[in-house]
Amino acid sequence: MNGYIYISGGRQSGTTDFNTVEYAQLSPTGGVGSFTLSVNTFTNAREHAPTIGYNNYFYIFGGYTIEGATDIFDDIQYAAIDGTTGAIGEFTVAAESLLEDTRQHSVGIHNDILYSIGGQNVMTTAYAAFAP
Repeated sequence: MNGYIYISGGRQSGTTDFNTVEYAQLSPTGGVGSFTLSVNTFTNAREHAPTIGYNNYFYIFGGYTIEGATDIFDDIQYAAIDGTTGAIGEFTVAAESLLEDTRQHSVGIHNDILYSIGGQNVMTTAYAAFAP
C-alpha cells in the first residue's frame, strides 16, 4: 500500500508467536528496501491471521496462538498507515468481529465490502461471510 509491503504476526521455530508488524518500501524497479519493525503492535500474538491494506488502513483478522489450537480469535483490528513513511499507527479492535473464531482463512475487499473466505474454527469448519 502506497509503495510499502507489510509482514505481520507468525511463529518462530515452533516456540513463539508474534504480534508485530514489519514494513519496507518497494522500489519502482521491484526491489525491496530494509524492513522496519513498527513500534505499534496488535493485541494477542497470533499466526495464520490474514491481513489486508485498504484506504490507508492495515487490517488483521482472526488467527490463533501457539498456546493451543483452541485459542482461535474472531477479532478484527486496524491501524492507520502513514501515507508518507508507511509507518503503522496504534491498533484498534473493531466493534464488529468475524462470525466465528477463524484461522487460516482468506480476506478480500471489493466495492467496499469485506469478504472472509474459508479457514478453520475449533471444529475445522470452513465458511464464507461478508460485511459492508
